[in-house]
Amino acid sequence: MEKRFVDFCPEHFERMWLRPEDAADIAGIDKETLLECWQGGRTLLVNDEPALVYGVQIQDGTGAIWSLTSPLFAAMPLFGIRMGRNVVRALFEAGCHRVEALCHAEN
Repeated sequence: MEKRFVDFCPEHFERMWLRPEDAADIAGIDKETLLECWQGGRTLLVNDEPALVYGVQIQDGTGAIWSLTSPLFAAMPLFGIRMGRNVVRALFEAGCHRVEALCHAEN
């Protein structure tokens, strides 16, 4: 399984197979607004298929992590845990004193 991170582009969102709960979260949000918010994000490609789109924001010492996953990413739970820990660690190393993330209860 080939995994690589690339800069986010709208094509990744168009090709991404969304989990039902993620599709429900973004239903009704203007596509242009979503794509604007995701600029500066990263995409994890697995065998050239988008499995994860994520990004971070830092404001006043607080880091916020956002992500949108596909079932392809859910099939790699240990990779996801390690990646999440690395992102949180990097935020604290960048000077954050608090990190926030929202997730579904089923995760």
